[in-house]
Amino acid sequence: MDLSIIICTYNRSQSLCSTLKCLECMIVPEGVNWEVLVVDNNSKDKTREVVEDFSRRGALNLGYLFEVRQGKSFALNRGLESAKGEIIAFTDDDVLVDKGWLVAIITATRQYQDYDGFGGRIISLWKTRLPEWLAITGEYNSLRGTGFLRDDGCDDKEYSETENGVPCGANMFFRKRAVEENGFFRLDLGPKGKKLEAAEDTEYCWRMLQSGKKFMYIADALIYHQVEPEKLTKDYLTRWRYYCARSVVRYKGLPENTTYYFNVPRYLIKQLLECFIRWNLSINSKRRFYQKLRFCWTLGEIVESYKMRRSSCNIRTI
Repeated sequence: MDLSIIICTYNRSQSLCSTLKCLECMIVPEGVNWEVLVVDNNSKDKTREVVEDFSRRGALNLGYLFEVRQGKSFALNRGLESAKGEIIAFTDDDVLVDKGWLVAIITATRQYQDYDGFGGRIISLWKTRLPEWLAITGEYNSLRGTGFLRDDGCDDKEYSETENGVPCGANMFFRKRAVEENGFFRLDLGPKGKKLEAAEDTEYCWRMLQSGKKFMYIADALIYHQVEPEKLTKDYLTRWRYYCARSVVRYKGLPENTTYYFNVPRYLIKQLLECFIRWNLSINSKRRFYQKLRFCWTLGEIVESYKMRRSSCNIRTI
């Protein structure tokens, strides 16, 4: 088997249908043997029926896996256990895949033999008009680092030269040998049902980098991310930033050689106050919301740092 594509899904049967239709329409290089594995993470909708319908159509070598343990990392690991391909690719259940995506993946893995990890270009498809208070480019880009928009240009380049540094889980692929060395996704990271945890993909790539692996950005490996209106609300984006920050602290660990006040790094307390002041004194709506997101991120760092520091102190006491 040349390639396995893993799609984890939870209660998104309608958007999953659109994703699978795109996969049916992809250009397939001659002689390439590939499979699609849909991992149903305990969905309550018609996910299974959708997958079975596409399987009967026969255009895809499609497998259905059910993972009852709630959490995307559980689902990702279930997919890894079953994947047979020498290349393992990941995408989401709410994207539209470019017809040349498969060709780009195969071409990249053959061309860049010294690289074990790859990521592609993500372009957003907005399902509603962008709010006046939301900047998506420039100094106050409030979507920087999200999976909505990961466009590092039209040329291939090493990820060390890109703005984002590592691939995004909606569009990344690895050699199987690198996956086997890296192991599974961390179970304490990533979304769990409707809970907005994050960073399971970032940590997975970060772990590979720590072991000496190199990543290449592939401009032609293109997908389109459909962004629902509810994900462009202040409530959603502030909660996402908060929980993402907590996840990042969880996998990076507590900073060393710094002063702690009440189990919180002193610099974070100062940073929180600065963000609060800038947020409340900003007149420009885009700058104001950007500063609010920075405040929420720092608050998430503080909460997780406090929790981890307190836990480690209790362990040492015992």
